Amino acid sequence: MDLRFAVNDSAGANIRFLQFVHERPMHLVVVSHDLVDFAHVHPELAVDDAYEVRHVFPRAGVYRLFADYTPPGSGTRVDHFDVNVAGDAEPVHRLVPDHLLTHTAAGVRVALAFDHLPRARAKTFSSPRP
Repeated sequence: MDLRFAVNDSAGANIRFLQFVHERPMHLVVVSHDLVDFAHVHPELAVDDAYEVRHVFPRAGVYRLFADYTPPGSGTRVDHFDVNVAGDAEPVHRLVPDHLLTHTAAGVRVALAFDHLPRARAKTFSSPRP
């Protein structure tokens, strides 16, 4: 599916050049509604001053897209929106609670630690621990 994004200034004109952050002007995160599918892609500047990328969605269903970019002279912006991908929908994968805070994947051990127990809709700040 071809995805196109236009970033407009306050007068409605397309902003041609965005600030490069992490070596790219725009980062697009694509996440399926059930959190099974995830992609991080980079739309590129097109001739009409919009940003575009071709993305193959792995299956039908609802996806949330997060466009992360920084207009010149502005702070970082993250816009999000949903896309409904047509086709025969597969059963939704149910999320299973995982109470373990340490996992190893691909030989890398990752531990999650909190200064305070996390709560829904509350910010959690923590500094890295040795």
